[in-house]
Amino acid sequence: GTLFEPTVSLVTQVNMDHIEHLHSMLSYWKQPISASIFIPGEGSPKEGQKEDWKRLYIQKKLSRMKFPPGSNIFAVYAQSLQQEYHQNFLRNLAFSSSLDDYVLLLDAGFLPSPGFLKAFQETVFHYEDTGKDLSKVAFVVPVFQMVKELPLPNSKDELRALVTGEDPGAISFNILLFFDIDGGLKREIFNSTNPLSCLKVRCCPWFVC
Repeated sequence: GTLFEPTVSLVTQVNMDHIEHLHSMLSYWKQPISASIFIPGEGSPKEGQKEDWKRLYIQKKLSRMKFPPGSNIFAVYAQSLQQEYHQNFLRNLAFSSSLDDYVLLLDAGFLPSPGFLKAFQETVFHYEDTGKDLSKVAFVVPVFQMVKELPLPNSKDELRALVTGEDPGAISFNILLFFDIDGGLKREIFNSTNPLSCLKVRCCPWFVC
């Protein structure tokens, strides 16, 4: 029979302060995107002015982005300054709006590689040819970080060249640790080939391939 390309939407969540991450993701993803934006609460806002400037800020930022057809963006306003960023709630809200066959769950700041969609669709075709039921299957994708200002790889061969070269342009990791320091959350990511080298999370983009 005729094989139909499985549709995939990107699902993510982001704090208002990091909304620019959505713009970066859109540069690499042309399929529908579902995103929840968390807007922190005010300390002691004046009546009637609680969220006006934030609403205008969000609208201005989003108006500059070109979202693919079928995208859904949610603004979630905290009720108080103490209300925390609930990642699971925000992700599930965005997830619930997707009508595609599959969803790609990514934290904001992670980028899909240029060839990701095609490679994933080919993987689905492969399993469908074997008659495997994929209704309860979750695919896990590896994550890498660019350590140089180079284009993201388009293929597995390009990725291999970046990672295994004498002067690597990308690295992988297998340990993600969270430390509670002075009441705050600090994230440290260690290179799997050199556990003592700590990488700065924001120096170059993370991407999935």
